[in-house]
Amino acid sequence: MYNAFEKQPGEKYPISVDYLDRMDTGETVSSCAASAYKITWAMGRISSSTAATAILSSVTHDDGAVQTTVSAGVDGESYKVSISATTSDGKVLEEDILMWVIAK
Repeated sequence: MYNAFEKQPGEKYPISVDYLDRMDTGETVSSCAASAYKITWAMGRISSSTAATAILSSVTHDDGAVQTTVSAGVDGESYKVSISATTSDGKVLEEDILMWVIAK
């Protein structure tokens, strides 16, 4: 199951994923990344995706959380935002978030 949120095309704000509950005591985030894909659905599943890098900016981390800023997007389109962190112990943690762009 995916976490999901809606936004309007003109909105711009940060989203974050907190990985602390998946990290050991003393473990830290050593690097992070984020990517975005415009997606289409078929039979309740993601059927295709194309890169949509223009909707993300400024990927940062603090303690066990990774943050990126989402902006723009096309009204009526769905996007998958993938956020990952590599830890000081070598773990690679990933989270996918669905974003629906809806002009209200």
